[in-house]
Amino acid sequence: LTAAAANTQLLTSFFTNPDGLCALNFLENVLVNIQQAELNLQRTWTTAVDLYRIITNLMKKLEQRLNDKYFGSKTC
Repeated sequence: LTAAAANTQLLTSFFTNPDGLCALNFLENVLVNIQQAELNLQRTWTTAVDLYRIITNLMKKLEQRLNDKYFGSKTC
């Protein structure tokens, strides 16, 4: 197989596998919170107090999802 054919086969197997789709749905829902925290951290005026608040809020959101066992409405 060529590299392109191998890559196509790998992607096809990932997207037709229910576990692969489950992982993508999970990441789609969790990465929103992580990206928002990252954008807040990139601001030039972020202070140490802001840093603590941003990280603490991210941790609380992720812990809440774990406690609620909510990882997205489409997640397996």
